[in-house]
Amino acid sequence: MRQWNKEEVETKVKEKLTKEAKELRLRYWAILLNPVFLGIYFYGMQTLYKLCKYGGLRRRAPIILLCGAIGIAWLVIFSRVYFLKKKKGEEKTNSKKKPLLAVFCTELLIFCGITIFFGAQIVHSGTKYNGKLSWVVDHLLRDKKIELIHNNIYEDGIEGIFEDLERKIDIPDELYLINRFSVGFDQDGTITSIYSYFYGKDEQGKTRRFLLSYDRDKSEEMTVTLEEGSGGEYPETEKLDSLFAIMELVDVKKEVSLWSDSYGVNEFALLYYGHRSFPTDEGIRVVKQDGSYGDPKEVKTREGYTGYEVSLYVPDREDIVPVRYVDGWNILTIEEDEPEYTYASGKSTVNPEDGLIYYFLNEQKGWRLAILDAALGSRWYALEVTGDGGKTWEAVTPDPFPEVLFGVAEGIEFYDEQLGFVLMGGASETHSELYMTTDGGNSFTRVQPPTNKIVGEVTNASGYIYISMPVKEGNVFKLELRREKYDSSRIYYESSDNGKTWVCVGSRAE
Repeated sequence: MRQWNKEEVETKVKEKLTKEAKELRLRYWAILLNPVFLGIYFYGMQTLYKLCKYGGLRRRAPIILLCGAIGIAWLVIFSRVYFLKKKKGEEKTNSKKKPLLAVFCTELLIFCGITIFFGAQIVHSGTKYNGKLSWVVDHLLRDKKIELIHNNIYEDGIEGIFEDLERKIDIPDELYLINRFSVGFDQDGTITSIYSYFYGKDEQGKTRRFLLSYDRDKSEEMTVTLEEGSGGEYPETEKLDSLFAIMELVDVKKEVSLWSDSYGVNEFALLYYGHRSFPTDEGIRVVKQDGSYGDPKEVKTREGYTGYEVSLYVPDREDIVPVRYVDGWNILTIEEDEPEYTYASGKSTVNPEDGLIYYFLNEQKGWRLAILDAALGSRWYALEVTGDGGKTWEAVTPDPFPEVLFGVAEGIEFYDEQLGFVLMGGASETHSELYMTTDGGNSFTRVQPPTNKIVGEVTNASGYIYISMPVKEGNVFKLELRREKYDSSRIYYESSDNGKTWVCVGSRAE
């Protein structure tokens, strides 16, 4: 019988211990990557991918955090228990090494497969136009934070905002609006919010766009998103020049003080859309170059009262008529056709002579909203109908919207002799109400799409209070909810039963 010397015995013992250590490590990883852990990991990665692709932070972040917390807790608790048992010698090796190795290899392949598959999808969602993450990355690369130093509208005006912008970025000399320029401020003139989307041509002849936003409650800095364009139109109706000129001449503080004393309000706003038209002269003040006010008739055309206009208004107070400062010297000449006394079928039209809104289904059948009374920025209407092309009109109902306390009609449309819609909007264009008739206008009901089942990017529909006029495509009616008239954030609805019921089909957050 062979005698083992001391060195050989020590070598054998070390080999056995090394083998046991490897088997214990294999056992550790096989148990750690168990099917339950892999299932939670899969669900967490899938949710993370959906967050990067479609957004929905409020809905998906808790799921991701919960999956992550469970995974970390399992790793810490299992590892602690396992290594304590190992230290005490209570953790034994598995005699069936080959099945254990197969289990571990399978689990590792699944883990790596999940990581690679969803990792690639997340990376793809971060490339341009391929997901919500791409927009986040894009904003991080293009957004600039600029401190608002000139933060008092009375002392610094609109020019002060641009002085602060030009400290960090180059602004073209001539600017044009893409949607609007709005500024919110307190009674003392302190600016509380800014929003605008404008563009211009730089020194190299390239079009540059600027998305400007500011919320005092969130930050003392303005956010400017810089975009480059390949070109574009530069319509005179959208120039920003008159905004600066008007604001240098008018006494906004005086008007604000009057409203504050009379109504006890403390929040105000300025709004500029460029060249606009209004059916009546209510609230219009034609600003002259010497700071005086002219006669509104100076800016009256067939389209109504037109001109570059800055609105001063009180948010959420439709009973306070906005002051509309109209540029009285920089008058844009628009070529006008001869007056027409007939109205095109299938189109809501405002007659600038009387301010009435007309809609003709065909050459003979039509409806109009006749103004009965006007006060404080609101109108009261009667619905009238004609069957002879507008030669004679007959009242359908003297009070079609008894529930409406304030507002101005923005449009009227009929799809047959029974089914029609009327859109009523507030003077500040921050909200609207849609009414539907199924009996030719004898009665109207308010259209209120459900806001408790929203799909898409929008998770809270409480602030979406501007409803659009529906559009018919085939047998389906489509409409949108917005936070205000020209807001880019939308909630989309469809109706397949002529407006009786509406279903949310998607949404887009700003």
